[in-house]
Order: sequence, then structure tokens, then C-alpha cells
Amino acid sequence: MINGIVILMLSMINSSTLVNRLLLFLMLTTFFICSGQDTTNKYLIGNWKVIESQIDIKAFDDSNISNFHLVESFFQNITFSFSKNGYVKIESEDKVAKPFINDLFNTVLYFNIEENVLSIGSWKKSSNILYIQVKQEDNTLLFNFSGGLLRIKKIDEPVKLKIDKNVLNSIRPLLNNKPLLFEEVKESEELVDNPISTYNCSHLIDKLLQKKCVTMTITKFFNRKFNTEIASDLGLSGRFMNKIRFTINKDGNIINIEAESKNPELSKEIIRTINRLPKFIPAEKNGEPINSKYSFPFIFQVQD
Repeated sequence: MINGIVILMLSMINSSTLVNRLLLFLMLTTFFICSGQDTTNKYLIGNWKVIESQIDIKAFDDSNISNFHLVESFFQNITFSFSKNGYVKIESEDKVAKPFINDLFNTVLYFNIEENVLSIGSWKKSSNILYIQVKQEDNTLLFNFSGGLLRIKKIDEPVKLKIDKNVLNSIRPLLNNKPLLFEEVKESEELVDNPISTYNCSHLIDKLLQKKCVTMTITKFFNRKFNTEIASDLGLSGRFMNKIRFTINKDGNIINIEAESKNPELSKEIIRTINRLPKFIPAEKNGEPINSKYSFPFIFQVQD
């Protein structure tokens, strides 16, 4: 079992022109620098074509499962265009089927990449539209996001893009929610040879650095995607402990998510947020993938 600790502080701030806003501060108990092959904004500049796609069938509920092959074909025909001024356009001549959403395609958005995590959003350095873990392999990139895995290859040089800020507020994320997965699994009690990892951390050879990178990836994702308005909506105050437990199965899927918190609605939001994480690289024992538990406690502190 892998454990991490996160402290979250929620502060209510009064404003004469705005309603109370909820700020979320993330404080990690460990700090580290990821060394290794980091992808930079400069490296991304240019046009990239998808040459291979693997869409996660677990992202489809019963009402949309018939669309699986349509979605898989769709992603094999898209192009990512990254410009020097921090803009990105994901181009497609077709429309993607449900449960995926079409808003972001053929629209110029902002992008930024840090520590092999690519953020695509409707404002600078935001990831409200698409969050992607990136891994370099030879002359290609692997894009791991909630709902699928793409391999892309650069096909030509930079393009000029112009952003239309009037349309940005209407753009919705590619995939809002995934079905929750519950499976009866047997977790390994043995020490693993390779712990669970994420695509943006797997280049790290040092196992301790890789473990810290995975913890940082999960907590940063949680910080970006958690709905901070919920504490205000529920009238929560004070300082209280919360716990999250889940299993990464042999396929790298997040299953059996559990949350203990002060309020059932808060637990639902915790589970919803964690469930949006992209697929993991499963833990290994004797060269074979195994089921592995992951848990971490975190503290909410709401100040008036």
C-alpha cells in the first residue's frame, strides 16, 4: 500500500464587489525536484498528428457503450497544433460521440506544460478543459488523459494561432465524469518490484523520486479539479480530517474509491474528483501487473 499526506486549507475571503470566494491552498509534506526527461513548452511547438489511440472502455456507461468504436476512430484522426504564444488548437473534421464533449475541438485555447503535465484551459495555466500526463518515447509523445491514451508525432513546424476570448467561457471539459468502478479484487500483500506510477513520472529511475512524483501528481490534480465552492455551499467550518482509499487494478484503472469525511456530499465530491484521474501504470511483481491499494489522509481547514 502506498500512502501520502495532503493538507488542504480553505479560506473564506470577503470582497465588496464579489461574493465570498473559496481559495484552496495545497501544502505537501514533502518537496522534491523531478529530474529526468521533461517535456517543455518549446519542445511542443508545432503540429502533432495522432498515430495511435487507445480509448478506455471503462469511460463509457451502458447508455454510451455502443459509441466506443466511433470514439476510437475519431481520436485517430485529430491533430494538435501548439504555437509559440502559448495557444493550442486540437483539430478534427468530425464530431466525437458521447460521453466525450466536442466543445474544445477546433477552438484555440491556452496551454502550459510543467513536470510533464500538459494543462489545456480557457485561461492561462489552467487545466479546466483538459489535463494530460506526457511521456517522451523516441520521437513521439504519449498523451495520457481521463478516457484514453494517444501517441502523437510531430509532422511540421509551428503555426500561428489567434485566440477568441469571447468563446472561452462556453467551452466544457472533454470528459466531465467517468462511471465509478467497483470490483472484487485481491490486493497483493507482498512487496512490489515496481510501485504504481503515472505516465509523467515513469521516466524517473529512482523509485523514491518516482513515488514522490506520483504523490505530487495526484495531489496537484486534486487541487486543480476539486470543487472548492462545496465547503461554502455546505456551510462547513473549522478543521477536520478526511481520508481517501482506492485501488489501482491490473489494468491501471482506479476502482473501489472510498472517502471518509465530515459530510456525505463532501465525500461524493472527493470521490468524483479522484475518479477523474487518468489511468495509472499498475504496480508489478515478478514482471506481472498486480492490484495495489493507495490511500492518503488530508485536512480541510475552513476559515471565515
